[in-house]
Amino acid sequence: MSMKRLLKREDLFWGGLLFLFLILVFYRWIFTAVTLYSRDISHYYRPMHFLAAESIQRGIFPFWNPYVSCGQPFFAVLQHGLLYPVSLLEFLFPFEWAYKYIFIFHFIFAGAGLYLLLRQLDLEPVASLAGSIIFIFSGVMASLINLLTTLAALSWLSYIFSFFLAARSRQVKAPWIILLALAFSMQFYAGQPEVLYLSLAAIIAFGMIAGPKGYQDSGRIIIPALGLVVLFILIELLPFGQLLKLSNRETFSSWESQTFWSFYPGQLADLMIPSFLRHWPGPDVPLPQEWLKNIYFGLGGILLLFFGFAERQSRRFWLAFLAVALLAGFIAFGKYTPFYKLMINITPGLKAIRYPVKFMVLFNWCLAVMAAMGLQFLIKGGQGGAKRVKAKLILLYAGFTLVLLVGGWLCFWPNQYFLLGVFTLFVLLLIRLQYARQNRNFLCLALIIALFAGGAHFVITAEKLTAISRIQHQGEYKRTIDTLGAARFALTPKTYAVLTGAEQDTRNYTVQYRLDDLSMWESVPNMAMVGHEFIAKGYESIYLDRFYSFYGLTSFQRGPSASRILDLLGVKYVVSLWPIEDDKLSLIKENVWQIYVNSQALPRVFTTGENVKIDTLEGIMHKMKGVVTWQTAPEIKDYGLQQVMIEAETLQTANLVLTDTYYPGWTASIDGQETAIFPAYYMLRGITIPPGRHTVVFKYRPDHFTWGVLVTIGAYLFCFFYFISQGIAKTD
Repeated sequence: MSMKRLLKREDLFWGGLLFLFLILVFYRWIFTAVTLYSRDISHYYRPMHFLAAESIQRGIFPFWNPYVSCGQPFFAVLQHGLLYPVSLLEFLFPFEWAYKYIFIFHFIFAGAGLYLLLRQLDLEPVASLAGSIIFIFSGVMASLINLLTTLAALSWLSYIFSFFLAARSRQVKAPWIILLALAFSMQFYAGQPEVLYLSLAAIIAFGMIAGPKGYQDSGRIIIPALGLVVLFILIELLPFGQLLKLSNRETFSSWESQTFWSFYPGQLADLMIPSFLRHWPGPDVPLPQEWLKNIYFGLGGILLLFFGFAERQSRRFWLAFLAVALLAGFIAFGKYTPFYKLMINITPGLKAIRYPVKFMVLFNWCLAVMAAMGLQFLIKGGQGGAKRVKAKLILLYAGFTLVLLVGGWLCFWPNQYFLLGVFTLFVLLLIRLQYARQNRNFLCLALIIALFAGGAHFVITAEKLTAISRIQHQGEYKRTIDTLGAARFALTPKTYAVLTGAEQDTRNYTVQYRLDDLSMWESVPNMAMVGHEFIAKGYESIYLDRFYSFYGLTSFQRGPSASRILDLLGVKYVVSLWPIEDDKLSLIKENVWQIYVNSQALPRVFTTGENVKIDTLEGIMHKMKGVVTWQTAPEIKDYGLQQVMIEAETLQTANLVLTDTYYPGWTASIDGQETAIFPAYYMLRGITIPPGRHTVVFKYRPDHFTWGVLVTIGAYLFCFFYFISQGIAKTD
C-alpha cells in the first residue's frame, strides 16, 4: 500500500468538523475557570504534576519526592510524565490552565491520529471522521478521563499503526522505523508501559495477518524499532528499572493478583447498552474498575462494523483488525478465559500486565477502525439490487436491536430512549443515502452528527469539573497548624478508607461526611503535599518494598509496636475520623476530622549511640517492641527536593539518622568529605559522625543517570542528523 498525500481541501472540512465537535463537548472545560478534580485526578495526578511544574519553574529537576512515603524517587515513576513532551505545557504556562488542556489535547490528538490512519487506508474523509468520532466519544475514552497516563499513551496508538503501515509499503524503511520507535517511546514517557505492550502486541498480530509476508516484514520493522526504543528511553528506563527491582510491584506472583480485574463476558452488552449489568452477578465477579466504567461503542458503530467485511478494497485489513480485536477481547476476559493461565506463562511480558481488563481499550479501538470501513462500503453506493440488499440488511439489524432493547432493559433506563432515537435516525439516513443521487454531502454530514450525538453525552457526563478558585489554595493543615515545619502527619487506616470509599462498610460515612467538600479531600494522601506538608504514607503507583512492608505494620489495632513505628518516622500529627484513645496523642483540633499531636514522635533527624544497622524486617519488628533511644536533635538548615543540609553536634562518635527513606543514589558528606550511607532501622538513612560540630549534606542523583542521558541524547541526535542528510540527498 502506498502512502498518498493527505489533508486535501475536503480533509480540512471534515477534520475541522471533528475539532468543532470536541470544542462543543469540552466548551466549559476550555473557556471557563473550571478543572478536573475527582478520584485519581485530584489526589494523585494533580499533586504530582503540580510538584513537577513548581519545581521545574524554580529551576530544579525533581529527581526525588520527599513529601510522600518518607521520600521516594519521583523521576523514576513513569506516571509523572517528566520527559513527556506534552508536559512542557505545565512547565511553561500557568499550571491550572495547562493541566486541564493536557487532557483536551489528547482527545484531539487521538482523534486526529485515527483520522489520518484511516485516510492512509484509502478510506473516504467521511468514513475516516466516523471512525474517529466513534472512538473518541466511546465509553472507553470517557472512562479514561480519570486516568491521564492511559489516555495519553493510547492517543499514540493510531500513529504507531500509521508508521508501521508506511514502513511496510516503502522501499526505504528507515525513516518510518525511526518514527515508529519515537511513537512507542512517547507511550513510555506518557507513563504507561502497559499500553506500549498492548500496542506492540497489536502490531505483531496485525503484521502477521495483514500480508502474505507478515512474519518477515514485521520482523524487519519491529526488531530495529524496539532497539531504537531502548536507546530513546534509556535515560528514564534505568532509574525505572532500579525502582521496580526495589519495589513491591515488580511481578504479580499470585493468580488472584494477575487476574483480579478481568473483564466479565456479560459486560459485552455494554457495547450497545450502557450499564447493562445494573445488578452485579455476584461476589465472585469484582465490581468494574472505576477508570473503565463502560465500553459503550454505540448501536451505529456496531451496525457499521459488520458492513466492513463487504468492502473489498480493505477487506484484508478489516480481517486483520478483527483478529486483533478478538485477541484483545480474549485476553481481557482473563480468568474467565480457560486458557489465560497458559497464555501468561508462555507469552513474554503478559504476566506484568496489572489487570487484563486494560486490553479492552485496544478492543474498542479496533472496532472503531472496522466501523469506519463499514461506512466506507455503505457510502460508495451501488446500483439497483446492491442498494436494496444494503437497505434490507440495515433494517434487519435495526429490528434485531430494537427487539433486544425492548425485550429486557429499555423500560428501566430512560437514556436508552435517546440512544434508540439517535440510532433510528442514523438508520433512516443510511437508507436514504443508498438511494440519494443529490445532497449526498448533506446526508453524510447528518450521519456524522447522529454518530456524534449518540456518544458525546457519555464524555460530557464523565466530566467532574470544579471551579479553579476552590482549589487554588491548598494545604489545609498548614493553615490550621502553623507549627508543622518538617514534621510528618499520618492518616489512620480507617480514615483513608472512609475518604476514598475503599471499604464497603464505610460508604454510609462517605455520605455523612460529604466527600465532595474539598477540605475533606485535602486529608487524603498526597493532597497536602501541594502545601509542602510531609506525609508518612501517601499514595504512589509504586511503593518501595522496604517502606511498604515496614509501614504496613502500623495500625491502631495492633498494639504499641505499630505506634512506635509512627514515633520512629517522626509522625507528629495524626488525622482520624474516629476518636483515638492513646495517652501520647492529644486532641488539638476537632471538626469533621480530628487532629492529634504525638508527644513521643522522634525528631526528623537525631543522633543515637545505639546500634541502628538493622537490615531485616524481623529485626526491626523485634526492635519496635522496645523504645528507640536518641541523644540530640540536629538542626535542619535546608530541606530541598533532593538535598538536605544539617548542622549536627555530638560529644562522641554517634550514628546520625535522617528519618527519610534509604535508597541507592543518595550520597552524604561531612564537612565536604564524602561518607558512607547505610540503611538505619531497616529503611531509613543513616551515617556515622565523629565528635564535634559538623555540617552534613545529603544529595540525590539517580544511579547511572549520566550514562542514560548520553546514550539517549546520542540516539536522538543520530536520528535527527539522519533525517537532515536524507533531506539534503533528495535536494541534490
